[in-house]
Amino acid sequence: MQSTCLHRSFANLSLSARPKQVSRVVSSAQSPRLASSCNGIVGSSELRCSTSSEAKPSLRLAAQPVCHVKRHAAKRPKLKTKKAAAKRYKITGTGKVLTRKPGKQHMNQKMSRQHKRKLSSLRGVEKADFNNVASLLPGQKLRK
Repeated sequence: MQSTCLHRSFANLSLSARPKQVSRVVSSAQSPRLASSCNGIVGSSELRCSTSSEAKPSLRLAAQPVCHVKRHAAKRPKLKTKKAAAKRYKITGTGKVLTRKPGKQHMNQKMSRQHKRKLSSLRGVEKADFNNVASLLPGQKLRK
């Protein structure tokens, strides 16, 4: 089997670093050393490689079809939610971030029932704090 297309890494190199000419097919039986270095690149047992160092790069080399190799992006680790933030903030179905109102933890015996009841309700997070909260809760669909 002959591979007539060049690997993408050869196409991205400068002209001086590319193989000079495609002159003959090198198989693993003829030259195991050269073929083994080429096999890792293309993935077949045969590859068209240059054998003469005096050949100059031609413009036809760039016009030849290039093999397309799929590259997958490196998987990144999942971002973890900060549990302290998850306990303090609630995200609504529409993406708003809600938090408690301050002032109800202690020293509230002099407050009226109505005042304490109003402090029990939730309020939206300020716009200035939204980016900080969003970074603590990755993966959530938030809306300002």
